[in-house]
Amino acid sequence: MDDGSADIGHLALDDQFRILLYKKLLNKTGSVKRRLRKYYKDKYGKTGVIPAPLKLAQKGIFEGRRCSGRPRTLTSKVQQRFVEMVKASCEHDNDDFMFISRKMRSISNYHNFLEEEFMTKISIGALRHFSKQQNLKQYLTKPDYDEPPRELYYFEKRPVFDLIQMDGCIFRYFKIRNDEGKWQKPQVIEFFDTGSRYMFVLDVFFSESSLNSVNLFTQFLLSTPFPHQSICIRPDNAGGFLNLKRPIQEINLKHSQPDGFYMKPDFAREYAPKDKAHLESSHRTLHYFEARIIKAFEDRIAGTEPGKIYKKGKFETITVTLLDINLDELRTKGIIETYQNKHNNSTHKFSEKGLTSSWIPSDKFNDFISQHPTFSFSADKVKDLMKYGFEKIQATVTAQRTIHFNKQNFYV
Repeated sequence: MDDGSADIGHLALDDQFRILLYKKLLNKTGSVKRRLRKYYKDKYGKTGVIPAPLKLAQKGIFEGRRCSGRPRTLTSKVQQRFVEMVKASCEHDNDDFMFISRKMRSISNYHNFLEEEFMTKISIGALRHFSKQQNLKQYLTKPDYDEPPRELYYFEKRPVFDLIQMDGCIFRYFKIRNDEGKWQKPQVIEFFDTGSRYMFVLDVFFSESSLNSVNLFTQFLLSTPFPHQSICIRPDNAGGFLNLKRPIQEINLKHSQPDGFYMKPDFAREYAPKDKAHLESSHRTLHYFEARIIKAFEDRIAGTEPGKIYKKGKFETITVTLLDINLDELRTKGIIETYQNKHNNSTHKFSEKGLTSSWIPSDKFNDFISQHPTFSFSADKVKDLMKYGFEKIQATVTAQRTIHFNKQNFYV
């Protein structure tokens, strides 16, 4: 049997009915198929006549109003005039219909125009269906005027050591014990080279305090070879990071060189994550890495609790694992160094000037270092920087040379 072309007139009426019903239900599934089968069986059982839609199925007509034998909802003249209206209404100099601004090109407006012109009731549902069928959306949404092409924005390519970003990222999926024995999410703070995407140093803390930021800045100075050039440092605009201006100034006063080494502070703007987008992007990988941290301490899992994250404009419930460890145990496990090494020594895809390319951060960084003379900071040159991490407290010395603070008297 080939799409209804075969002659089945010589068969018994019941056999013809079964064959045509099979053809009618061939591409149907589920409740639609069950309802149609029952409908046609009941109708055939009552009348003894094969329903007209099944006879049309023998001719290859399976869908829509043609199959049921009903006339079209929209006449050909209405359809033709509707298409003319839509196409002409988006052109300023078309006389077939008046120009309509894009914001007013709604199906309901054209529906009213057609009813007034033909002086008859027209189905707005059929009009919407016909609009989709004819793909008229391109005309309904056409701009009133030719708009200039949208300018594509991208990040400029940066040389190695041209811009160093600094930011923190709070872990999402686990908590550990803080100094008071309470559950708290730790976070990492990291220094990151924009040109090579090399991660200089990162460490875990419980807050982005001034003391912690200066601590990591000191680690950055001791672990990094510096070229004899100007280096831009861009920390996040967090309150604890702002205090880095003072140790950066001291480094420049003692170690900067004319036309050589110099640290230029360039703090990110408030609520401007694009200022450090390269580092923010790496944080997605860090959150995936949390599963490996939980696995490394699975024998120390004390339980779980529900948590919330804000994603795509709404809050989502997640499971937060409670690890019965402290910050020192997390550091000494070496799992954070594993993440740093994996990032620095693996191939990644990065975007520069709108183009995507792949490289290994450590290779690109080492290639630069091998071609430029460098110097390093010794521990005795940075040991005094930690004083800038302590909180500054204003106090007044009295005429008697005493300071009263925190319910105590101090003598100068």
